[in-house]
Amino acid sequence: MNPKIFASSTTGRLRRLEWLVGQLRRYLEGPGFFDSGPRPAVNRYMAFGFSMGFTRAELQASLISMPELQPVAASLSDEEVTQGKPEPEFFQGQLVEVLAHAGNPSYRVAPVRGRNWHHQQGRWVFFLEEQGRKVSKRYEAKDLRAAGAGTAMGEGHRQGAGGDHT
Repeated sequence: MNPKIFASSTTGRLRRLEWLVGQLRRYLEGPGFFDSGPRPAVNRYMAFGFSMGFTRAELQASLISMPELQPVAASLSDEEVTQGKPEPEFFQGQLVEVLAHAGNPSYRVAPVRGRNWHHQQGRWVFFLEEQGRKVSKRYEAKDLRAAGAGTAMGEGHRQGAGGDHT
């Protein structure tokens, strides 16, 4: 596997995580922090980070520069962090197949470069990277499957217009 393929998405991912930690720092340094204590701030940080596609472990590890907050993050329940969102079906870097159908005619096999929670539609959306370039389309879980799962890649799932893609 070529590490250059993931360089751009990894760099962007790290920058988003650094930005999120910076937001937490600014909030903690702002007025009103001492009224509520660190728990609401860390809960907000963890929940927002989870919605951005980061795992709980990644979010907790990113608090290394603020060791006093790590126990607070560890003490949050899964419900507080996920806020009712299910675990994403695919993880960063996982190789997936795009299921071709009428609304999605392009078949491809590519790694997941990112995922985000779509608040209005209440579902995860996934972004892919192909040959080191970002694929501009966002995909729902129903449009993807783990590469090699089910049938052989490229076989048995190409449907005509209006075909079923379950």
